[in-house]
Amino acid sequence: MKKIIITLISLLVGILCYAQSGYISTISIDYLQYFTPKTSYLCSDNSVVILGDASYIDDMDQFWSYGPLIIKLDPQGNLMWHTGQSLNHVKHIVGTGVDQCLSHSRFDDHFAIIGTGIDDADVVHFILGMPSGYNTGFIDTNGSITMNEEKSFVCWGCYFSKAIRLPNGEILACGRIGKQPTGGYHAAFFRLSAFGDSLAANYYPTDSGNYGNSTTGRNMVQKDDNSVYIACYLGSDDLSILHADLDGVIINRYDISGSSQGYGMSMLCDSDSLLVFTIEAIDQNHSTILSTIDAMGDLQSYNIGSDLYSICSVASTPDYFVLFGSHGFENARLAKYDYSLQNIWCVDYNQISLWSSDSFYEHNTDILKLDQQGCIYFVGITNYTHIAVVKLLPNGQVPNLDEVQTITSSPIIAYPNPAQNSVTIELGYGELHKAPGNRIEIYNIKGQKVRSIPMNNAASPIAQIVWDRRDNEGRRCPTGVYLIRETNNPQNTKKITLVK
Repeated sequence: MKKIIITLISLLVGILCYAQSGYISTISIDYLQYFTPKTSYLCSDNSVVILGDASYIDDMDQFWSYGPLIIKLDPQGNLMWHTGQSLNHVKHIVGTGVDQCLSHSRFDDHFAIIGTGIDDADVVHFILGMPSGYNTGFIDTNGSITMNEEKSFVCWGCYFSKAIRLPNGEILACGRIGKQPTGGYHAAFFRLSAFGDSLAANYYPTDSGNYGNSTTGRNMVQKDDNSVYIACYLGSDDLSILHADLDGVIINRYDISGSSQGYGMSMLCDSDSLLVFTIEAIDQNHSTILSTIDAMGDLQSYNIGSDLYSICSVASTPDYFVLFGSHGFENARLAKYDYSLQNIWCVDYNQISLWSSDSFYEHNTDILKLDQQGCIYFVGITNYTHIAVVKLLPNGQVPNLDEVQTITSSPIIAYPNPAQNSVTIELGYGELHKAPGNRIEIYNIKGQKVRSIPMNNAASPIAQIVWDRRDNEGRRCPTGVYLIRETNNPQNTKKITLVK
């Protein structure tokens, strides 16, 4: 009996030692304006590494800048380090190439970091697309970055959507690339060495004359040792799945209609078939569509419900899969299904959105992960400029949402936008806004301050300021994009456009 009791106590201690607990962690980074999480990884100890695209306003140099951001959290969700502590860290990652892009108003064409994989030593490998080409590199467990030599393209504007690192170190990537002299973009596939040398590339023509942003390689999974599936939009809202060899040569093509990339997509591959998740939108109804391609190449589609407005990522085990997307326009939702397509549970996060306002088309990213105990990890945005990382238990239980600690702040509202003459600026009075000395500052797209307007404390819950479109010298500001910022909360920024 004594041995049985000791055994039971030991078992109970073991269970307690391995008991799981969820968390919601919010991260604030100085001068961060927008962040689009692109890839996340679980390390061997269940710490989390997140890679994404970021934009900043540097308070000292006072200009708008763009660059990659990498973050690491410990197994309890505490921030260990990040590479965006100052603009110098951004320049350290991408080299002097950051300077040539400061004048651009769009960021996704100029810097786009994508993780390619994590190795047994928890070193995270990535690829970074830039206007003139790309870099490959890696970051170790302490945040130390190694960059390989920058590679150039004959064409302009390289942007990677998804990348895979093979066991031999080679990199498979898909995305889009600017083409001259026709202009616009082509969907593209690349096979690169571990150091970034080009081993093969293939560009896929559009089905129409539309060479705009809708033409892109959106996602990719490896089918076997000799081929991959590449999800592309080729100038229309129909999704095309290209079965290609490792040089990007098309073996077969499958078209999935009614799958606008504005609602995202994701896919996974098991031993027997490819599973493709898209959203079909008819009027105000949004249905999740599962399309399967089996080993014989047969395509079948199933409507699995209306739980999601858009799709961001999917993760799976042999028994179930989890979809990460949104309900409504932005708010995050997770839905768990078994392989009989029965919905096990849904969890909503009304305080967490999937993307920042400048990255609507980036919500099919690889930011959902499962650990060996079935816990679910995902990344989002909360309070506009804060990064939220959530660990959710296998049964969907999470900490209470009121545990999300964010600064008491209200977003800046500016209207009309675009504006011809005056602009009305509104700001709700929270604790930060009421602090003495708070001002509204207006910058042009070059980062030059053109106007500073004091805010006076008032009994009204909303402060309202009218900007007459003139700078501090009384001159009328020209047409273009401007940024409105609150001095007591520099992350609180609103973009407006002045027109003739």
